[in-house]
Amino acid sequence: MNLPDSLRTFVHREQCDILTERYLDIIVGDWRNTLLLLSQSPVIAGLIILRWHGTAPTPTLHFILCLAATWFGCINASREIVKERSIFLRERNVNLEIPAYVLSKVRVLASLGFIQCLTMLFMVHYYVGLAGSKTLLLGTLFLASFAGTALGLLISSLVDTTDRAVGLVPVFILPQILFSKFVLQAELLKGIPGMFEKLMITVHAYDMFEAVQGLGGKFGWLDAAGDAMALLVMSVAFILASMALLRSREL
Repeated sequence: MNLPDSLRTFVHREQCDILTERYLDIIVGDWRNTLLLLSQSPVIAGLIILRWHGTAPTPTLHFILCLAATWFGCINASREIVKERSIFLRERNVNLEIPAYVLSKVRVLASLGFIQCLTMLFMVHYYVGLAGSKTLLLGTLFLASFAGTALGLLISSLVDTTDRAVGLVPVFILPQILFSKFVLQAELLKGIPGMFEKLMITVHAYDMFEAVQGLGGKFGWLDAAGDAMALLVMSVAFILASMALLRSREL
C-alpha cells in the first residue's frame, strides 16, 4: 500500500517507538543475557588495569580501548535480527516498516554500548589515568561502539542462524587489528592494505582518541572531526545496508 510521505513518516516514528519499547522490555526481561553483555566491560577493563596499573598509558592501551568498544557494539548486535527472523517475517505481513524495525534495535543497543563504554573508561581512568577531556574520550569510544553496533546488525542481516552470526564476528573484528599501524608498518599501508585501513572502525577511533589525548601537541580539531565523521558515515552505511538486505531477503 502506497502511503503519503507525511503519513509514512508518522508510521515510521510510531512503529519505531513501539518497537523500541518492546525490545527494551525483552532486553530487561532476559536479564541473564543482558547481565552477561554488561559484564564484558568491567572484565575487559579489569584486564587492562592489571596490565597497565602503575605504568604510563601507551598508544597500545588507547588502541585496545577503541578495539574493545568496537567489539562491544558488534557482539551485542550480531544476533539481534537473525534470532527474530520468523517474528520479523510474520509482522512484515501486517505492514511492519523495515526502517522502524532496524532503528528500534539501534536505539536500545546504542544505549547498551554507551553504558559499557562509560564503565570501561571510568575504571581505566580511575586506576590507570588518561589524559584529555573524558567527555570527548567517552564520545570517541561511543562512536566506535555505535559503528560496531551497526556492523553487528549488518552481520545479523546476512545470516540465517545465530551461530553463524556469532561465528562471523571475528571475521569482521580481526581485520580491525590486522590493518592497523600496530601490525603493518606505515610503508606497508599503501595500495590495497591502505584502502582496507581506511575502512576499519578502530583506525578512525584510535586516531580520534589520540587527537583528544593531545599527544604530540595541540588538540587536532579538524583531524578529530574528520575521524568522527568517518565513523558516523560508516555507521549509517552499515545500517542502510542492513535495511536493504532485510528487504532483499523477502524477494
